[in-house]
Amino acid sequence: RGRPLDVRTDEWAFASLVYRILTNVNPFDADHPEDALFRAEIAPVPVPSEFAPRLPIGIDQVLLTALAPDPEDRYRCVADFADALLEHLGDPDAGRHSLAALVDAFVHDEAGPPTRPSLAQLGVWDRLARYSGGARRVCAAVSSAWLMWAGVSAFLSRPAAVLAASALTAVAAVLAPGLGLALGVVAFVAGLWQVAGWLAALVVGVPAVALWALVGRRGDGSSFAPLGAPVLAVAHSSLVMPFLLGFTFEPLPAAGAAAVSSALVMLASGVSSKPAPFLEVSWRFLVDPWDVVRVSAGSVGALAAPGPVATVVAWAVAAALCSVACRRATRTAAVLGAALSLSVLLAGYSAWAAVPGSGFALSTLAPEVAGPLAIAAVVIALGAPARPEEWRS
Repeated sequence: RGRPLDVRTDEWAFASLVYRILTNVNPFDADHPEDALFRAEIAPVPVPSEFAPRLPIGIDQVLLTALAPDPEDRYRCVADFADALLEHLGDPDAGRHSLAALVDAFVHDEAGPPTRPSLAQLGVWDRLARYSGGARRVCAAVSSAWLMWAGVSAFLSRPAAVLAASALTAVAAVLAPGLGLALGVVAFVAGLWQVAGWLAALVVGVPAVALWALVGRRGDGSSFAPLGAPVLAVAHSSLVMPFLLGFTFEPLPAAGAAAVSSALVMLASGVSSKPAPFLEVSWRFLVDPWDVVRVSAGSVGALAAPGPVATVVAWAVAAALCSVACRRATRTAAVLGAALSLSVLLAGYSAWAAVPGSGFALSTLAPEVAGPLAIAAVVIALGAPARPEEWRS
């Protein structure tokens, strides 16, 4: 057509390649360029499932959209196309193991029978990776439902309406984790504003929205992982969160999730009337958060001091460094990552404790360190991090 090329041209080319990979068919194959152009621009593109019936039905519309003759009808960019496509391609870790088994069957020494890697030879986390997709959706459903329940209950006193909103949010999270989490986060921040004021809503809302924008909209597990931090804080083990996040996720998502985790723990601790460094959380906050907040909302203002803000940064840096250390996907690297994570956290809290009027001594962290060290040891003993294939060296 003589029009300028842009990213949607790359999208069309990439979609053509994906079509061929998934179906083993080139829908634009022809003996002459004119015939190929006719197939690409005028003739309707055959649906991929026509050639590969086992493909998920949703892939048909994704590929046909990316292969639309008019660029205006395609996805805005390659990344949007990839996001839509990945929703239907299964779990990448399970695919990695499946591909490894196929490759092993082809390249094995011809003198012996083909063998496949035994699951017993893999770490526990690698063996569990095949179930991670379903586990993420279940966790997203539970997390989103709790956020919606907490948020709506700040405005409504009718249990039936609160339960209905929570149930609908859980269903949305199962079908589209990013959507369910978005609904839950908005509701929770609104409820927090209603009960505790704009400062508390800002402390939690800004990093939560930023994390959702980066990874949560794609249903990434790091977007709901921070909700586990207050639960761990009830058991005096929240300091293990930066390690767990770095063990599981790439550096940027791990850092964002750690920052949100720190903010949630300090907020829950503050409204539970616990003293600095705000690492203890009352179990009542998990059961009836707003009742606790209404009683103790005045303590939230202390979270705006330089010390708490610095520790949020320390949690983020600790998670990012741990993630980088865990790139080699070995137990040794995981031990190094745990050591780096703990060192950064202790440095951050040491700086806070040294500030006049901080209200706590560094020695008070001893009970908060023992539990995380035990959890980290168990996690590392069960296997190296289950990383995407391109991270392995």
